[in-house]
Amino acid sequence: MTQASSDDLTRSPLGGPVLVTGVGVTVAMWIAWFLLHMPGVRADASIATPIQGGVLLLGLGLGVARSGHGRAGWLIGLLAGLLAGALNLLLLGMQLVEQPETTEQMGEAANRLRPNAALVIVGFLVACAVAGAIAGAVGAALRAPRSGGDGQRWLGRLGVVSALSVIPLLAVGGAVTSTESGMSVPDSVTSYGAVSFLFPLSLMGEDRIFLEHSHRLLGSLIGLVTFLWAVYTTIVDRRKGMKIGVWILWLFVVLQGIAGARRVGADLSWMAVIHGVFGQITFILAAGLAAAQMRGYIDAPDLLEDETRKAAKRARKFAVITLVAVLIQLVFGALYRHLGVEKGIHSLYAHIGWSFIVFAMVIVNGILCMKGSRESKPGRTLRRVGVLQHGLVAWQFLLGWAALGMAPPSKADRPIPSADELASAPPIQAVEAIMTTAHQASGALVFAAVALAVVWSRRLSRDQERDRT
Repeated sequence: MTQASSDDLTRSPLGGPVLVTGVGVTVAMWIAWFLLHMPGVRADASIATPIQGGVLLLGLGLGVARSGHGRAGWLIGLLAGLLAGALNLLLLGMQLVEQPETTEQMGEAANRLRPNAALVIVGFLVACAVAGAIAGAVGAALRAPRSGGDGQRWLGRLGVVSALSVIPLLAVGGAVTSTESGMSVPDSVTSYGAVSFLFPLSLMGEDRIFLEHSHRLLGSLIGLVTFLWAVYTTIVDRRKGMKIGVWILWLFVVLQGIAGARRVGADLSWMAVIHGVFGQITFILAAGLAAAQMRGYIDAPDLLEDETRKAAKRARKFAVITLVAVLIQLVFGALYRHLGVEKGIHSLYAHIGWSFIVFAMVIVNGILCMKGSRESKPGRTLRRVGVLQHGLVAWQFLLGWAALGMAPPSKADRPIPSADELASAPPIQAVEAIMTTAHQASGALVFAAVALAVVWSRRLSRDQERDRT
């Protein structure tokens, strides 16, 4: 496809604005849903539904306003709302099935739709489309028409939204480990015999089931989002390597899902370690690809000056070494989290000792990135990556000690209760779980920040030529 046809595609209502707005709104609605239904909150439908509707309307309106399409804003909003509605059927499905009171009743109730399910689906999609048209018209009216950007610019925005959508999945996965919820749903592919998106909402009241099943649902959403990203990359991006890279990312997401199913199906602790580490690797691949699709990344060599190029060359090799060091640290942490005190105590000590080395390396790497010039856009971007590394690694270091204080190795290992043991399982230690989950999620952000340093320093250390092939 030529560049002209790519631009025409993304300037039409069927292009980039629809994908970016629809996917972004969906991710925001899923985050809101999780927060409203998480243990300790359990918001009533009379509260949760208006909030979800508000997120939908606000997100669609802002997305259309950002697109700058003027009179076509209502159509952008309509199609984006329809896309968000289709993706949100994964959540709506929990309310479209029969609602048993206990998991024992799932043998007969699994996958049984309510008589009005088809009507609800059609009504929901129509409501999302109408809400999108209204929000789109309002958003377009509030902002003067302007150029919304070419195909590559919208592709970069879709990449950023897609990469950010992985963060909630990693956080909820960390919460599953922190709360010993990994075996609360006995079957690996289905959930108590139900297709994942048809698992009854009535059974999500058990805390551990809620966390484990939410993790599965988020994994399904990320699979769909990365698939849309890969398809749009194939249409718009002219670089063969980038097309291959995003499809590899989608394959990684699929493999990650298979690894998670294998871990549950066979109750394999070592598979849990692989699943945890591979999820972090998948995230940094998404972050790196998203950065490489940004228009600023592509145009950087044309705006580059000698000071920033020299800084990037100095940072490039050290950034790669730092990335490997952070990966080793994550492996130590995963070994301890999934193997426990008895088998993983040495990993904990290694994790603690290695943290000082990683902290120093990330600080140095940040300093090298901050040598970029303030006088050019690429230089300022490189400097921001350095500042980001400093802020995240300092926060992560403090969280690590706080998490260690909340869950010291002197505590006995708490077994992971099976589905049959949930009724008698000890209550979740909420503060401890929040602290350890925050530490795990923050570690993923540090990993991604160093990966961005690798991507940007590599790009800016090249000679002045545009790598579009």
